[in-house]
Amino acid sequence: MHDYEYKLLSYLKDHKFVSLNELATNLNLNIDSIRWSLEDLKKNRYIEVHESTDLVYKVSDEGKRDIDEGFPEIKLIELLESKGGKLELKVLDNKLGLVWAKKNGWIDITDGYAILNDNGKNALNNTYLQFSLLKTILDGNSKTEKLNESILVDLLKRKLIETKKSMHIDNISITNLGLEQLKSQKKEQKINNLTKEILLTKAWKDKKFEEYDINLKVPENYPALRHPMNEFLNFIRYKMLSMGFSETYGSIVESSFWVFDSLFSPQDHPTRDMQDTFFLSNPNKLDIDDKKLFESVKKMHLRNWKGTWKESIAEQPVLRTHTTSVSAHSIYSCRDSDFSNPIKLFTIDKAFRNESIDYKHLAELYQLDGIIIGKDLNMANLIKVLKDLYGSMNLDIKIQPSYFPFVEPGLEIQYFDKSHNDWIEMGGGGIIRKEITAAMGLNGATVLAWGLGLDRMLLSKANLDNLSDLYKNNIGWLKSRTDLNLE
Repeated sequence: MHDYEYKLLSYLKDHKFVSLNELATNLNLNIDSIRWSLEDLKKNRYIEVHESTDLVYKVSDEGKRDIDEGFPEIKLIELLESKGGKLELKVLDNKLGLVWAKKNGWIDITDGYAILNDNGKNALNNTYLQFSLLKTILDGNSKTEKLNESILVDLLKRKLIETKKSMHIDNISITNLGLEQLKSQKKEQKINNLTKEILLTKAWKDKKFEEYDINLKVPENYPALRHPMNEFLNFIRYKMLSMGFSETYGSIVESSFWVFDSLFSPQDHPTRDMQDTFFLSNPNKLDIDDKKLFESVKKMHLRNWKGTWKESIAEQPVLRTHTTSVSAHSIYSCRDSDFSNPIKLFTIDKAFRNESIDYKHLAELYQLDGIIIGKDLNMANLIKVLKDLYGSMNLDIKIQPSYFPFVEPGLEIQYFDKSHNDWIEMGGGGIIRKEITAAMGLNGATVLAWGLGLDRMLLSKANLDNLSDLYKNNIGWLKSRTDLNLE
């Protein structure tokens, strides 16, 4: 028997019915220690714990707001009184107060006016009582027997308060079995915590140690962890940096020029329509400052696509549909380099697409975009980089030919998701077309490029049924999620 339990039984032997606070005061123990001891003694039927349940009230979030700001109907009635009892509806901002005042029969609405009636003039006293009671509950005086029942009903209807049950211990008493156990139990001081003093004085030699049950369940420990998405993005970032790449950044809001035109996507391409792209109305256009580049890209389109090309379409602002727009900026900024050593750049950030939502599609996604600019580069170099990256994540991938407007030749990367028994597209890549590099003044250099969706990789890594689960902030899942097995 633990020393705390012995103390409790000894005290209860001499006192018939004892409260929790009395035990804490007279035994000089904290409440948690007493509660722990009581549970063990109760389980062994050494004591009887007499409990009761109270129905108490707590103020809801809406009620707290009304306490801070005042009841909307009180504010409305007071305003109407100050304006002679009549006010035009169009000048009233207090719509919620208007609803409640009308529902309570305090106002009449006639010819676009709110008119205070006799019921409204007499209603303030009762409403003030509601407000006062609400504040009383917030201050902690929430036992039902002390509260006005009719006003409570009104507050409950308005969902300004909520009910909850409160269990508490009335008294504790020792049983006959507890008295017998106390007689047979010889009080003996045991060590339950080794301290520096005990070790230095060797006091442990004359003492016994408390026994510990190693089979007892202990509370779950939830150490601080990054969100799985952030953990994964940081892992990808680390991998890219370790492969010799430098990180670049760009704007989420871009002109269609950088998202589409600079990357050789024709202005009538399906990816530009409202099914895939979020077009913005404010600002209504984004100017391209570099007029020389603007003209160069325009000539590229007219020469190769043989159609019309409108500056107004190129200046349309959009939420970028891919982070390749950042790569386009990077390619242009490197036009004066000598490329004696390859330039390796990457971007990890959000992209946005107006897609139908399913288990592997959302309206926004994280994308990894990478480019290598240098001389004498080929597809074998690109495939080697992609295999190294995916291989570091233990993902089963396949690479196959594909078409994308801004690369030639192009490839597509897929990985096999075992939980869905499905090959899932991760993105595409290839060699940036000569038309693009020429328009951007990058003569004599080859650009390898790829763009990969990162969210989808977590379907397998985080054992998800649906990508939307990543953003639901499910605390239970965040606490108990399995390791992402990144290495």
